[in-house]
Amino acid sequence: MNVLYSLIGVQGLDLLAQDKIFTNSLNFVLANNDPITEQILNRFCNSILPRIHDNVKCLVLETTIMDRILRAGIYSNLTQLKIFKFQTNIFSRFCTEELLFRHNFKKQIADLTLLGDYSGDAETNDQTTNVFIKLLDFFENLNSLSGIGSFVTADPVLSFTGSPGTSFVSSTLTKLCMSVDGFGDCLCLLDGRLNQLSTFIVIIIHVKDYSSMEFHSVGYEDLILFVL
Repeated sequence: MNVLYSLIGVQGLDLLAQDKIFTNSLNFVLANNDPITEQILNRFCNSILPRIHDNVKCLVLETTIMDRILRAGIYSNLTQLKIFKFQTNIFSRFCTEELLFRHNFKKQIADLTLLGDYSGDAETNDQTTNVFIKLLDFFENLNSLSGIGSFVTADPVLSFTGSPGTSFVSSTLTKLCMSVDGFGDCLCLLDGRLNQLSTFIVIIIHVKDYSSMEFHSVGYEDLILFVL
């Protein structure tokens, strides 16, 4: 981001800055966690992104600027999204607004990472679970879904207590990295609803004795990495 902002528009360096080596992956999350200034954001949306959008394969964003960045270009080659400070209410709306996906993002996105800041209470878990259920239904070719970051306390937590086995279903997902509320939620994810998984990494927040729990496993012939 800094390279593009500094060099695009500078005579003799403008074309170099637009090369794919600088533009195939764009990170809009600052290391010091400060928000991007309105001046920088305006220049990217109005001038820079419309010129390089076809090169972009990966975007790293915060939820608060996601809407503006995605509207600024066509991104015909975008396949990976990594969203920080994930907020369920914003992302839920994002999944239902057809305008945001006028460029076929629902078919393009294959790798999705959502990292947030949660209190871990039951209501938040239910809201988060509902959004992730929508995501699997919305993104038609999703191969990888991750909600595990550097700090477990900031991870989104899924809970499938009382939810039907027909929810959170995907025939394309091969990699899942998530935190779940309990061991029972982990077992739910192995009941056949994600039958193409080859990598499953799960953090269980509340570990209890589930030795008496009835569980009907479905074969996962392609599962080669299972980490608790």
